[in-house]
Amino acid sequence: MLYMITYYLRPTRERTPNDVRSDLEDDIVQFGDWWHYFGDFWLVDTDRDVNEMTKILRRHLGPRDDLLIAGVQPPYQGLLINDAWEWINDKAREYGKGRTRDEARRHRSAAGAPE
Repeated sequence: MLYMITYYLRPTRERTPNDVRSDLEDDIVQFGDWWHYFGDFWLVDTDRDVNEMTKILRRHLGPRDDLLIAGVQPPYQGLLINDAWEWINDKAREYGKGRTRDEARRHRSAAGAPE
């Protein structure tokens, strides 16, 4: 499924947002295919569920930090670069065919498309 992940990291006396951001983002990219173009906003194509991702990311967050993980499904609209829309629409087409992320990868591989 395609998810958006966004967060807001508040500074504390013990740490700055940059102290946490690298470890948090290292975990996000491990979830699956991802797109990240601006700020603290990510799109992730993964078979993991929101509870599992939240549990993994929560360990990087302080008590005053914010995290939102939500599914992304058509219809959607916005102002993004063409590469972003191509990535999003490609993922939406795969899920529109009822395929999981792994099934879509196997289908592309069997059709000779790069993974």
